[in-house]
Amino acid sequence: MNILTIILVVAVPTLLLWLEKRVKIINIIGPVLICYGTGLFLGNIGLTWNSAFIKENISSIAVPLAIPMLMFPSNPRRWFRVAGKALLSFGLGAVAVIIAVVFAYYTLGNQIEFPKQVAAMLTGVYTGGTPNLVALGQALHVGTEITPALIMVDTVICAIYLVFLLTIAEKTLNLFLPRSVITNYAAVDASAENSKGLIAWLLPILGTVICLVAGVTLSYFIYEGINELVVLMCLTLVAFVMSFFKNVNEWSKSYQMGEFLVLVFCVAIGLVSNFGLLKEQSISLFAFCALVVGSTVVLHFLLAWIFKIDSHTVLITSTAALFGPAFVGLVAGRLKNRSLITSGMTTGVIGYFIAFFLGLLVFNLLELFEPNTLSTTK
Repeated sequence: MNILTIILVVAVPTLLLWLEKRVKIINIIGPVLICYGTGLFLGNIGLTWNSAFIKENISSIAVPLAIPMLMFPSNPRRWFRVAGKALLSFGLGAVAVIIAVVFAYYTLGNQIEFPKQVAAMLTGVYTGGTPNLVALGQALHVGTEITPALIMVDTVICAIYLVFLLTIAEKTLNLFLPRSVITNYAAVDASAENSKGLIAWLLPILGTVICLVAGVTLSYFIYEGINELVVLMCLTLVAFVMSFFKNVNEWSKSYQMGEFLVLVFCVAIGLVSNFGLLKEQSISLFAFCALVVGSTVVLHFLLAWIFKIDSHTVLITSTAALFGPAFVGLVAGRLKNRSLITSGMTTGVIGYFIAFFLGLLVFNLLELFEPNTLSTTK
């Protein structure tokens, strides 16, 4: 089954990218949504997939490889023109998460185990991704069953929001937010390509290897082992620095390779989004997480309306916060605005840095206001 899984997650994106320019309906729907939908379908028709293998050997590899390749063509100088707006939107998103988590805690917290810890972990995951959820769970000593249950519930709920992002989100936000001016640049100007043939494919790979080596080296220096959070932060920052160089911007196949890896990731994440597993999880935990996500999204959109932030900036920073940099490329591609990638990746990295501390802040605030009622059981 593992071999079949590898063949599947590679074959589906390859076929779709080949058909995209030949079959109009694929271009209309988009390869991203089709790949994700294919994974969801195959993950929920009764077939047994090795979730651990997919997460550890496909998703966890595709993401680190895709991030630098998507960033290399994006000249950060373009982003500085809208940096303030992107940072404001991301900050408003973080504020929305904290308000939503506190609201859920006082509304449904008495229905779940470890409510303060769960509140902190959700603050971490919705501002800085799953690695921060795991790190906060370890730091706050939650029960061993809570972290995997929370990850499963989060995956299913966020799958629903991802479908919204990839379908009607832009049209919905354009009803009440300023429309975005699309400054979509080609991944590389064909006349400016600095490489041809095989070397055009090898240069992005070499650059990505440099980023990975830097991340792994720093992780071993700090933790004497692999720390996913440190690796992802470091490789993203190294890729960001490299993307300032014109020669790196002109690596002609970089974005194409990164896009392919994102599609691989979409199929893989769809396979592990087994809705049937929700039966094994607490309905109260599901309700708690759903309330947090729903409230966060609504509050973020409301704050964006108050501050008059354009729809694309809101959507890409919401993606960076709730999903992390891994999903920035696919949402930017769906919006047909690649200029969003650098701002999304950058705010995603900021999220990696601050999420753990925001989670601890929320936990301690809840402790402060209820110092004698810390619940560790229902």
